[in-house]
Amino acid sequence: MMTLAPSIFELRRDESFTIRIDCEGGAYLAFGEVNAFPLRFNDQAPQAQITPAILAGPQSVNRIHLHLAYSVDAPPQRYRVTILDENSTTVDTINSTFNPNRPLPYRVDVDLRVEVE
Repeated sequence: MMTLAPSIFELRRDESFTIRIDCEGGAYLAFGEVNAFPLRFNDQAPQAQITPAILAGPQSVNRIHLHLAYSVDAPPQRYRVTILDENSTTVDTINSTFNPNRPLPYRVDVDLRVEVE
């Protein structure tokens, strides 16, 4: 896995990677999708493995959409999205921190782009 720019990666055609979303405090409400394949996250299973089977194949550009929700009742203080390669090495990290000045509920969207060689 090679980083081309922040949140943009290139993979070999047989390569997998992992997206991990950690939540500090509050209700864990994170979800997403890649190529219409739903990605579900929760505090018991905070990560999803992205395999070649759910990517569009060689010479493709795949968009991964993640949604981090801050609820009315128990908004988290922070989310951390970590991208890990096949060897569990951190490739990129994206942080989202609760903004008390925004009306609740609100959602932060994170978009990743994965290009398969």
